[in-house]
Amino acid sequence: RKQQLATHLHRRPKDLCSHSLPPKEPYKRMSNSHMTFIVGAGASAEVDLPVGGELKNKIAEALDIQFEYFNQIKGDLRITQALRDYVKINGANQSDLENLLRKCRHIRDNIKYARSIDHYLDAHRDDAEVVLCCKIAIAKTILDAESNSRLRIVGHNNKYNDDLVVGTWYNLFFQMITSGVSKSQVNSIFDRFNIISFNYERCIEHFLVQRLCEYYDI
Repeated sequence: RKQQLATHLHRRPKDLCSHSLPPKEPYKRMSNSHMTFIVGAGASAEVDLPVGGELKNKIAEALDIQFEYFNQIKGDLRITQALRDYVKINGANQSDLENLLRKCRHIRDNIKYARSIDHYLDAHRDDAEVVLCCKIAIAKTILDAESNSRLRIVGHNNKYNDDLVVGTWYNLFFQMITSGVSKSQVNSIFDRFNIISFNYERCIEHFLVQRLCEYYDI
């Protein structure tokens, strides 16, 4: 059943719920009509994910790849290795790697001027190398942020610490969508609403799978 919940979440369009939820009226509407929640970056801020300018700065820092005497002194080491692997897999040479590193520096210097990361990617949609470097940096930055967020996995049980999340909008949202839903009905809980997420991270999916499984003991 846990796998069914996870699969259902990933079949939905991905992301964002409004940051503040009216406390009472939605409870009534949830039981009588189908709802769609739009989830954006602000929703993840409460669990310590970087948003907006902070995320752009982290991406720029990760792509500030610099060397001194063949040793990397700045930038993210794993991104550099990923680019080396990409070049090797595609049968390219050292000059191709140097070009990718130049693209990284271009992103570093210019992404801060973009309205958003998505706007920057769209502006360079015809440059496959810029898009590649930027997406690698996004993935690495988000993975790092997830591992340091309130929803990070603690210990060896593959779970996050509930106490770190109970005071956020995630808990209010959970209370709303489970109102009036019994354990025998939990498999169809997502028939009552959609979540459209515009976020890169997986916080809402991760939260709902664990919380539903533990709350209903499934």
